[in-house]
Amino acid sequence: NLTHALSPSIHPSIHPSIPLSFLSPLTLRREDDGRILLLQRKSKHHDRAWGLPGGNTEERDGSLLDTAEREAAEEMGGLPAGFSVLHRLDTRRDAKQKKNSDVDGNDDDDESFKFYAVFVCRVPRAGADAFKPRLEADEARDWRWWTIPDAAALAKQPGGLHPVLADVLAGAGAAELGAVLEEAKAGEARGD
Repeated sequence: NLTHALSPSIHPSIHPSIPLSFLSPLTLRREDDGRILLLQRKSKHHDRAWGLPGGNTEERDGSLLDTAEREAAEEMGGLPAGFSVLHRLDTRRDAKQKKNSDVDGNDDDDESFKFYAVFVCRVPRAGADAFKPRLEADEARDWRWWTIPDAAALAKQPGGLHPVLADVLAGAGAAELGAVLEEAKAGEARGD
């Protein structure tokens, strides 16, 4: 297992109330280096941006993973069969939502940031092929499985990616996500 590689200043033991959790369903296909399921947002903020299913923690949620699973099931009408969590990636961004933040731990003013948990999940190919999201009409416009490089390229387009996903795919979280995927591929090759 990979350990948390981002700044210890955003580790949940220091910031236990991460307000939002996201579920990141991924396939690990050899022919395309994996695909990620994204929803095209339908909202006042980040309208038409592609992002992960997820949302606010509620009192009934026992954990951040419960939040991510509940929100994903609400937004997609269910979850892909056989999904399993590979890794939790924590990130943060400017609370005023003006820009992605640097997660190098050098900022002293953590109160000006929002903290997010992104659960990277493996979805077996059969589960991905069979899954057809039933989108919540007021949450998302469309859905699509993207190759990771194609999804990351959306970060270069204004409003192309939700800022949390932009950080994970093309910002400070990209190296950590890459390491998670490499470890998962190696595990599959070994038959883990």
